[in-house]
Amino acid sequence: MVFKNKNSYIYQEFEKEKADEDILSLNFLYLNPERKVYPFVLGFVNNNFRREIDLRFLFWAGATFQVLNKEDKWLKFSISSEYERTNIFETDFNYSEYDGQESINKIRRTFWVNGKYRLFKNRMILTHESYFQPSLEKSNNFRWQADVGLELTI
Repeated sequence: MVFKNKNSYIYQEFEKEKADEDILSLNFLYLNPERKVYPFVLGFVNNNFRREIDLRFLFWAGATFQVLNKEDKWLKFSISSEYERTNIFETDFNYSEYDGQESINKIRRTFWVNGKYRLFKNRMILTHESYFQPSLEKSNNFRWQADVGLELTI
């Protein structure tokens, strides 16, 4: 078993006016992660000042498929399902069907792709992490993110 916990807190202000105050806690419990296919459970908690999210939490489970797992490179695909509850301050949305709601409850499916590649005798390291997370009830309610990193030895 492996427990992975990643937490962040951001606070910013400009000319004594708060611009951000966000908390994010990502928690994973992997069962038998040395196997090619292994299950996991997850729990996320966050808030977001700028997006007026008072509290959001997600929890549920999924499975990871290790496509490539070598010492200098790895590639994983995961799929999970989550229950999400988001409590919000603002109740005016870009889709009017959500207007007036103080909380939104959704069942989501998430598709993840993660990889890390050490190239040119570790002189360059390329990483990527991306996900697509649609609501299972409404096709217009989804989120996605993609991060790419490049480390170079100087």
